[in-house]
Amino acid sequence: MCKNSPIAQPTSDLSKFEGLALEDAIDLLKAYMFQKHQAKFLHDGVRLYYDATTEEVFLFDNHAKMAKLEHGELKQWVMCLCCG
Repeated sequence: MCKNSPIAQPTSDLSKFEGLALEDAIDLLKAYMFQKHQAKFLHDGVRLYYDATTEEVFLFDNHAKMAKLEHGELKQWVMCLCCG
């Protein structure tokens, strides 16, 4: 069951990316540029997001697939819509 706690919504507004989030975004976009053909779990409509609550930068596609950078490699991640 989901908690009713106020959770900040992830944003794609680059002006809201704080501190190292911009550097993480650059690294993630570079990885996507070189690895997008290997990351077959990502489909169309890929967008870059930043979650200020978790301070994480990630990619999210139109099919609700999420990718994060782990040791320089794009990895598929699963996120609970209730707790993050």
